[in-house]
Amino acid sequence: RVRLAGMKISRPPVSIGHYKMVKHKSDKGNEENPHRFDLLVRTQRSWTQDGMNSLSYALLARELRPLYTNLTADIGC
Repeated sequence: RVRLAGMKISRPPVSIGHYKMVKHKSDKGNEENPHRFDLLVRTQRSWTQDGMNSLSYALLARELRPLYTNLTADIGC
C-alpha cells in the first residue's frame, strides 16, 4: 500500500535495524491461505476504495522514540 501510494519505504542500516526470529512450529488453525497471492493482486486494484483511506480516527498521542514513533489512535470515532 505504501508503494502503491507513491511513498518510499526507508529502513535503517542493517547494523542497527535487525532482528532474529525465535524458531517455532506452525500455528494450528492458522494454515497458509492458498489464495494469498490472489489477495495481493486484488489489493493492487482495490486499495483506494477499501475503506482504509476513509477511516475516521482521533490521534490521542504521538510519542517520538529514538527508533520509532508510537502513535495511539481512537478508531471508534
